[in-house]
Amino acid sequence: MTDVDTDHYAALRDTGNAEIAKGFRWRVPDRMNLAVQVCDRYRDSGARAIRWLGADGSARDIGFAELADTSDRVAGALRGLGVTRGDRVFTMMPRLPVHWALLLGTLKVGAVWSCLSTTFGPDGVAVRVQDARPRVIVTARAHEPTVRAAAAAVGATVVLIDDDGPDGLTARLAAAPAQVEVADTTAEDPAFLFYTSGTTGRPKGSVHGHQLLVGALALVALTLELRPEDLMWPTSDLAWITGVLLPLGTLGFGQGFVTYEGEFDAARWWSIIRDEGVTTLFAVPTAYRMLRSGEAGLPGEGGPVPIRRLGTVGEPLDPETLEWSRTRFGTPIVECYGQTENGAALCSNRNGMTIKPGSLGPALPWLTVAVVDDEGTELPTGEIGEIVSRPDYPALTQGYWERPEATAAVLRDGWQWTGDLARIDEDGYFWYSSRRDDVISSGGYRIGPTEIEAALLSHPAVAEAGVVGKPDPQRGQIVKAWVALNPGHEPGDELVAELKEHCKRTAGGWNHPREIGFLAELPKTITGKIRRVELRALDAGAR
Repeated sequence: MTDVDTDHYAALRDTGNAEIAKGFRWRVPDRMNLAVQVCDRYRDSGARAIRWLGADGSARDIGFAELADTSDRVAGALRGLGVTRGDRVFTMMPRLPVHWALLLGTLKVGAVWSCLSTTFGPDGVAVRVQDARPRVIVTARAHEPTVRAAAAAVGATVVLIDDDGPDGLTARLAAAPAQVEVADTTAEDPAFLFYTSGTTGRPKGSVHGHQLLVGALALVALTLELRPEDLMWPTSDLAWITGVLLPLGTLGFGQGFVTYEGEFDAARWWSIIRDEGVTTLFAVPTAYRMLRSGEAGLPGEGGPVPIRRLGTVGEPLDPETLEWSRTRFGTPIVECYGQTENGAALCSNRNGMTIKPGSLGPALPWLTVAVVDDEGTELPTGEIGEIVSRPDYPALTQGYWERPEATAAVLRDGWQWTGDLARIDEDGYFWYSSRRDDVISSGGYRIGPTEIEAALLSHPAVAEAGVVGKPDPQRGQIVKAWVALNPGHEPGDELVAELKEHCKRTAGGWNHPREIGFLAELPKTITGKIRRVELRALDAGAR
């Protein structure tokens, strides 16, 4: 096996976009094992790989040597459980150091790793387990009942991380060999199974190979300009591809990252940022908005926080939060656009270029990204169509797990189809409209929900907003908005009228809701995206 040329990807942070577009080439060894590239390669460096912060206030540093040793034992333990090349291994646990050892140990066996979010209920676990049929599921006692029921249906072995008996993870690791022969994998051998968030329809498992690493390296180098002195805090859960991609890119450069076990708490997040010296932060827009609202009364409120790079993905970033980031951190939040299937971003509002609030930014310079009609023909500037990309880069999905028809639907006609609608402006910036199935057709107009949601979020009363189409006998559909309010505001007819008028002023035209409903909290996927499918069902259930 050959090492990845990390210097080649590190150079992206200091290279102009035009130069990259003209001369960049992917460099992927034919044979590589990702675990070796992000861990064993740096075993003797003496460097810290993970700075782990516990929910109880504890902290621990894990060096590359310890991570390599523990993942070796994981690989040996998995082989002792009958795991072989191509088998699936699932994990379901908090953000613990051993979680990363389990991921890397799975790859060392040549098996395929997947993560079940700790937020999943029985149905969410069962549908994924039944789909992938893992041989082993590693979890904690808190999730044992849910996991065992699903595991029994497919004959999977359940291993508990907090079982002190002979069948628990601790005992199995102690009995495993200290060194292991790493599987001789190709760059294209399956390594990951990331399930789509289920915004619409049944979750599908997107398969990615060991070569996902080069996409991770390119992404953190170009969009976040990761430097040797930086300390990255990628806040996402490991069940989401970004929660794996950014740490892998950081480890791939031989650098460590911060991870926090606990749930979101604004005061705790602010203390981590300051006390740990975080210089690069990546979080969903919802988290940034909660940080913003949760800073009141904290020490140093309103003062500058010296973070060098901020990034986000997963949902549109509202202009107010973007402007707050400039003031609070001295640098703007860099918005990326991509999907689980992309394996990296397609577009990005990169630092150093003009950021247009509300835009996804231009396509990354090594990609061909376009907006097309239903036949795959590129559309002129300003016209709304589906975002597509050429499937010629190594981080792209290999398809959906055992679903050839679904794979053929997204990899066809020379494009990878995203299902997202957008337009491109005269400068090549992409402007998101909606998911294809979220388009609202009202009185002959096609209306995307994003602009209306952004208008609602700019009103001081609104904490969350989700916009959907509601069936209407006269117009086909009308625009219906669901909002959650900030503390100190109460729902009522007066506020409804005020919000409607605010949207008319802010978004204009047809981009305002005809009806507004109130919820204490809007339904979301595990990645923080508003589940519009559930909002549509609220009106459907009321009829």
